[in-house]
Amino acid sequence: MALALTAMALPVSAQTMSENIKACHDGLPDARISSCTALIGLEQVSAAAKANIYIFRGTAYLAKGRFDDAIVDFTMASTLKPDYATAFADLGNAYYDKGLYDQAIADTSRAITLSPDYAEAYVNRASAYSQKGLFEQAIADYNHAIMLKPDFAEAYNGRGAAFFRSGLTSRAITDFNQAIALKPGFAIAFVNRGVLYAQFHNSAGAVADFQTALKIDPTLEIARQALKQAGAAP
Repeated sequence: MALALTAMALPVSAQTMSENIKACHDGLPDARISSCTALIGLEQVSAAAKANIYIFRGTAYLAKGRFDDAIVDFTMASTLKPDYATAFADLGNAYYDKGLYDQAIADTSRAITLSPDYAEAYVNRASAYSQKGLFEQAIADYNHAIMLKPDFAEAYNGRGAAFFRSGLTSRAITDFNQAIALKPGFAIAFVNRGVLYAQFHNSAGAVADFQTALKIDPTLEIARQALKQAGAAP
């Protein structure tokens, strides 16, 4: 999303302004927070542009685990732009990460109302439903996300997990396979499929999936622990 700033004289150099816009948009979290904060402090920035800036800064806060700060920024974005579906979806993400699943569902539902074709919001709400053990509602949302975006690997992986936790293991394995086919570097989908293989005593398949997950993401501790439980080396 682009920052639409007003073309008025600003109390900073054009170069500094340009650097702040770039860093706010795609910098690392600390740089993004600093640059977005500088832009928010400019009176000449329009309300619509500030809504975007709050989203960018909130996303950086979220990446650093500063959930309350992220919630403040996403709330500001939604206040400045009440029809901004992304702001409500991101607000739902922040509440989800904080473990407040009812609030996450409420805000992602608002995002879906504003933007009914928002596949990512359906997946986010489905994740919150799953955390509450509401697998039927979760699967319905994953189904809708897949209908909207048939190549959405995360939706297949999430639905596979919901099927697994509902005892529908054959459907789960089909979805994990599809998630991996769509996104071969999807480490957590390999872990999920490996867990399913292990449950059905397919030790070789489980170990192979856990090892693949670690090759993709050497920092994925859940895969390392699964391999340890299986008595295999990374």
